[in-house]
Parts: sequence; structure tokens; C-alpha cells
Amino acid sequence: MSEHDAVRQLLADRGCPEELVRGGLPMLAEKWAAVVASVEGGYAFGLDDFLNDMDLRDAIAGALAVATPDEKAAVRPTIDALDRRLQATS
Repeated sequence: MSEHDAVRQLLADRGCPEELVRGGLPMLAEKWAAVVASVEGGYAFGLDDFLNDMDLRDAIAGALAVATPDEKAAVRPTIDALDRRLQATS
């Protein structure tokens, strides 16, 4: 099983939408960027939506745990920068 397969399997096991399963870590990073931008813009949604968005970050952590070093290196700088941006909003 390749690292991409391991990430896809983890996401499928978590019940993630097929779009995220197919897209793997790059798609997770893209979705996380949208969440962070939404929070920076004032987050117009409620607590349940926010908790769902935080589930996305948990999925990213899980995917990073099973990804190979090369796959992690491809997205880690983006994820770290997004996390810093989110922390700066609090």
C-alpha cells in the first residue's frame, strides 16, 4: 500500500466525503485553507459548523500520521502556516 493509499484508506474509514478521499492531503489542505479564511473573515456559521470544521483539522492530523515523509513534506508548510493564521485570529 502506498502512502497515498494509506491516507485514502484512513479518510474512507473516517467516513470523509469521496472528494476528500480522492484528493488526499492536498485536498484536505485546500479545504483547511477555506476554513481558515472563513474564520479570518468573521465566521458566519454556528458552533456545530465550527466543530465540523475542526473535525477536518483532526482528519488532517490523522492523514499526516499515516503519510510518508515525502507526502508530509509536500503539505506540512501549508498546514503549519494555516494553523498559525487560525491561531492569530483568537
